Amino acid sequence: MQNVTVINSGMRHGVDFSLRLPVVFRWSDEAEHIEGGFTTSISRRGAYILCARCPPCGSDVRLEVLIESAGQTTGLVRLQCTGKVGQVFSNYGRDGFIFDGLFDDQQIMRDVDSQQLEESYGSVEQDNKE
Repeated sequence: MQNVTVINSGMRHGVDFSLRLPVVFRWSDEAEHIEGGFTTSISRRGAYILCARCPPCGSDVRLEVLIESAGQTTGLVRLQCTGKVGQVFSNYGRDGFIFDGLFDDQQIMRDVDSQQLEESYGSVEQDNKE
């Protein structure tokens, strides 16, 4: 199970979650590019991404965050978002970029399996009755 630390970042508005999640991102310039990396923190309004190859600052990027699904079924939930590269950085030998985009509630809910959602809400409601 992944440890979750809630942090408040001055870089973006809202609450960031310190999570290491795999991502796939795409951008276009003179050619199409597909790369991968990991988040170091993520919020509803963006993410910090560590990767070997970064898109240029200001690029339009399509980001897919992959989250391991919980429950009886296995697989991944994909959260997709389109946004921009706000900043490219290199700190202590680690390259990455700041992704600015809005993960909206409809996108998140659409990617969650409805049976898993019902099972989750059902167990929460049952716990609240006891």
